[in-house]
Amino acid sequence: MAACCFSVLGLLWAQGALAIHYAPELRSRSPLAWLAVAWTHPPQKWAVGEIVTNALTLKAQEKDFMIRAESLGIRLYTWSGPDGAALAATVPRPYVVKAAKWMYDLISWLQYVPPYVWHAASRMHYRAWEGFSLEKELFWRLCGMSSSAHRGFSLDSALAYVQRYMNTSCLHLIVSSNLSTPEKAQIQKLRPPFVPSETFQSSEAAPVDTASYREENLWAYPAYVALRVQLPDSWAEKIAFLQAFFSRWMREAPPLRWQGRFWGSETYLLQARLDRRSYDFLQHITQIAPRDTIELTAWKAAYAMERQQLLSFPECHMDAWVPLLLKGKDMALPETLPSEIWTRGWQFKAQGIWLWNDWLSVDVSVSESSDSSVHSVTPTVPISAPDLLWTGQGDPFLNEWASAIQLFWGSGRTTPCELIGYYKHPRDRNKRLKYLHALRRRLINHYHIPPQALRITLRPMPPGFPSKALRLRCASDS
Repeated sequence: MAACCFSVLGLLWAQGALAIHYAPELRSRSPLAWLAVAWTHPPQKWAVGEIVTNALTLKAQEKDFMIRAESLGIRLYTWSGPDGAALAATVPRPYVVKAAKWMYDLISWLQYVPPYVWHAASRMHYRAWEGFSLEKELFWRLCGMSSSAHRGFSLDSALAYVQRYMNTSCLHLIVSSNLSTPEKAQIQKLRPPFVPSETFQSSEAAPVDTASYREENLWAYPAYVALRVQLPDSWAEKIAFLQAFFSRWMREAPPLRWQGRFWGSETYLLQARLDRRSYDFLQHITQIAPRDTIELTAWKAAYAMERQQLLSFPECHMDAWVPLLLKGKDMALPETLPSEIWTRGWQFKAQGIWLWNDWLSVDVSVSESSDSSVHSVTPTVPISAPDLLWTGQGDPFLNEWASAIQLFWGSGRTTPCELIGYYKHPRDRNKRLKYLHALRRRLINHYHIPPQALRITLRPMPPGFPSKALRLRCASDS
């Protein structure tokens, strides 16, 4: 009987081998420490990984876990990408050990997740993909998946994911704080979550290779791109390259809107809505090298600032840190790069999806003094009247709306465009009217829209309409 007990304890001890990584360079001057429990998975499992982290955040909001988290000052973060997924937290340095115990307890709960929580976690993931969304549609295409391929989630797939990729021998604990020897011993003694399963190590993650293509798309006003940007080898050069690119892009041809993330160790995934100047810039850029000492100084300053951000706020850059630390590697970030690297510059290589429509050829955001190779701003075909809807999520797309008005307005037009707002109750009319006039003033003062080109309209809210919705509607004079 005793031998049997010892064999079971031996099995538990073997299953309990969890890799611990210390990164004292992160948040080194902050009173808060950053720690994460991370695991690897293949690239095609990143969506299930996001649903699993959603389930963990839902559990963390329940009373018992929330009271403990508030008493420790824990703030949660999650991440899921092609290399793996992670649950992370910032916590005051004295509570690092207790926070690690809290995170272990939270992950151990995954063995007993009731079905309704999995359904709620999956709804959190899918809600962001409902309806027509160009950004998310192209994100899936760029990753080599169809927009409907991610809807195969089931309870069985979640449980299989947990058992295969989150057993104790596959988990990694990452701690930013430079702990004392007694604290490290306490963390080593913590009993990590136990999920009985065979050990699994995922293969090297790499973005799926999809060929670049261009197509006309009426929703891509006036253009939209989703690109995989090839990165240099060393992390210091990756950061310097990206900061040099962003500095020149934002100065010479800023996009209407953009977002980006590291997607694997060799690729930066960039998505942006563009006017013609920005579209042409990305089409033709092949080399990034400083043109003068002023630009070189600006790039070095941008690198130094981004380096400090990466080291001081790892919770905001988990797409960079977690995959690296999962592989037991370090991100060497010197204060600057050798002069020959800066002056040599880097090649710019990107492939992906380029969408455009007819408005691109008559985009008046390009000045008349631009290069002669730029298309004429005189319309060669009639331009459809803008009719754009903002549903109330995020900030109004004022950049895009201003460009739409500028494209459409002119050529002797006299009928103004309408900025339409809605109210549910009569008592809300004045509040909504003030908000609409404030937006109109911003469009006139900051985006140089002629005052006669835009008027305010307030209407009763249609049934089932979002309460904060706005509509920009232009009509032809004919």
